[in-house]
Amino acid sequence: MQSHFFNMFETILAKDIEAFESYMHPEFISVSEFEMSTREDFLTGMKEWFDDETFDLRNANLVIVADIQICIAFNMNGT
Repeated sequence: MQSHFFNMFETILAKDIEAFESYMHPEFISVSEFEMSTREDFLTGMKEWFDDETFDLRNANLVIVADIQICIAFNMNGT
């Protein structure tokens, strides 16, 4: 069985915002250092990334921190 992180990651690589949105929990929140964002704000940011032709996580240094059904966490350094 493929992990939840890799399912989400494949959706991001495909830049499929509709699939990404449907994958997200309705009560999703994003925590980044000292900042929290709502599901809607996070999706707005993801749409901006997906619209950026230079955005490609294949070159990022991703470290999976947690990968369980209710939580996916990773660190991303450099893209």
